[in-house]
Amino acid sequence: MLDNDNYRIIFQIPSPKSRSNIFLYAIDDRKSSKDIISSLLDELFHKFELRYPASFPSNIMVVDRYQQFLGTIDDVFSDECYTPSDRVRNYLF
Repeated sequence: MLDNDNYRIIFQIPSPKSRSNIFLYAIDDRKSSKDIISSLLDELFHKFELRYPASFPSNIMVVDRYQQFLGTIDDVFSDECYTPSDRVRNYLF
């Protein structure tokens, strides 16, 4: 983890049992718990691994094919990213 007064970057590698050679990271404004962010990164990796099993264990060189996964990222991190008014706006509009 890299940390300063305003932001932190949380790096995470999948569990040792994973066949993956990728890592995940989140840039956080220090308002969320590191443990919550870590568990969300775990969930995100699990969903990615299920959706793109052919990507493992090879290197991921072309990222264009993963564009559709952005919605999943938004869903996983939505509780940590949106304020209550943002959530209401998303439901109503």
